[in-house]
Amino acid sequence: MTWLGALYSLLAAAFGMGLGYVFSGLLQGLLDLKNRPYWFPPLVGFFIAALTLVATWQREEAKDEIHLATAPLVQEPEPGEAAADPADYIAGLKKEDPALFRKVKAALNAELKAGKPINIAIANTRDLLDDYIEKKLPFLPDDVIIERFKLLADILSYLGAKDQNELCKDVGSGIKRSGLQLYLSAELNARDTANVTHIVNAPRDEAAPKLSPEEFKNLTNAAFVHAAQTAGIPLEDVPPSLGIAGDAKKNCRLMTGYFDAIVSMSPSEAGSALRAMAYGEQYSAVPAQPPPPTPEPVPPAQTPATPAAPAKPTPSTTP
Repeated sequence: MTWLGALYSLLAAAFGMGLGYVFSGLLQGLLDLKNRPYWFPPLVGFFIAALTLVATWQREEAKDEIHLATAPLVQEPEPGEAAADPADYIAGLKKEDPALFRKVKAALNAELKAGKPINIAIANTRDLLDDYIEKKLPFLPDDVIIERFKLLADILSYLGAKDQNELCKDVGSGIKRSGLQLYLSAELNARDTANVTHIVNAPRDEAAPKLSPEEFKNLTNAAFVHAAQTAGIPLEDVPPSLGIAGDAKKNCRLMTGYFDAIVSMSPSEAGSALRAMAYGEQYSAVPAQPPPPTPEPVPPAQTPATPAAPAKPTPSTTP
């Protein structure tokens, strides 16, 4: 209980005693007493103060639960303890991609040297890992890739609830937005950092099963139908809303429902579908571009003409 809770209890006690004094006169008349029951006001005051104390105590417990849910990802070191390496969460990159590891670590150290807390430093340098994550997604095991897209669905839901629909639309459509982590709660950022650690440590499986393009297309259609029905959006509004110029709020709700539908399947089905999606986005063949138009022939540069000799007069053929 804080001092504010104690203050509330004292005020409630004073209010209760005043109320008890008013009603003590009524009690005197009902019980036909000679004097007012002076024990009644303190009793009422104590009772109301106790209720206030219990209510204040319960509110503080709820605040503590919220605080724990959004607690800092990395605790500050105790006095005398050596600070942990801020790049420990991607230590597996030392072997897999040492150049990227050095780049991220240098960026983290620069942020910390500038006085940023560790969590803000991680959020500010998170974009450096996007390409690495994207390229490894098609080769991750079921649990890690499902964890990734469950997090994505929750991020979209969070952004939609905050009315960040344009940002939600871009993220759901796979458009990179720098500094995304700065828009998220501490809990989502903590989950993201934990998932990045799992991605780094997961073995790359080139033979991980993926749905065929036709199977994935059918699954995508069914998932969008489910998402539209869940969001209460008419099916005829689905295709235009997924365009760049579509309605951002509808798009956000559809993409949230789409990923929710995918990750709710069995792990093997969801993993195969998500790997197929990631593989298609990263490794699909680039459509052949039309050949450039054949340039019109450029006439040769003309050389200066030499003066022609004067023509000889000819006989006129006209009368």
